[in-house]
Amino acid sequence: TIFCFEFSFKPLRQIYIDIPRPDGRMQRKLVWYMVYRVRYRGDDFRPAADKIAGDNVYERLEAVRKDKRKFFPMFLLRNQISGRQYLDQILPTAREKIKVREQISAPLYNSVEISRIDIPYSSDKSSSGVWGIATWVDVDPELDFVSVEVFGLTNAFERSEDGDTTVFKQKALQLNFYRPGDTMRQTDDLIRFGVPAFDDPKEQKYILDQ
Repeated sequence: TIFCFEFSFKPLRQIYIDIPRPDGRMQRKLVWYMVYRVRYRGDDFRPAADKIAGDNVYERLEAVRKDKRKFFPMFLLRNQISGRQYLDQILPTAREKIKVREQISAPLYNSVEISRIDIPYSSDKSSSGVWGIATWVDVDPELDFVSVEVFGLTNAFERSEDGDTTVFKQKALQLNFYRPGDTMRQTDDLIRFGVPAFDDPKEQKYILDQ
């Protein structure tokens, strides 16, 4: 059975948070974060069997659903220029401050907590869903082109053979962002979703190449 979750998100943003160090002291760090919501809308599908000459023949798909499913996410922040990746980190001290800033009234779960929560089936377009947060620290302050890669939204995968090795590829959602800023006053930078448009053809080509 193949299933997937509906994923929506608020803008990728930055905030300064006091993070506890191993020695117990607090250290002020710039945190990149994304608040998101997942919902399970059903519409799973699986091969359906038809009896032909006494044998099961699978030539069609049938729609199925469960009452609930589990979401096991992984969020990677990728610098598209250098290729460096940043794995989502659990920052308990950041959650409440971000929750207030983003005006989230529902429970807000980190990537570990949300994996323990049941995502219920809902056909209601206005259902609240389950809210989560991904956070990253020590991100290169000079990066301009960045992607957030979200794993775990589906159990679909691709299998291929490479000689004697079998390779399995997970499906991921890639969200591309453009940050036209510098290392100064980073929290004032507007991180834009998607690909910006420019009148200058050379400038537009450069943006698209990134």
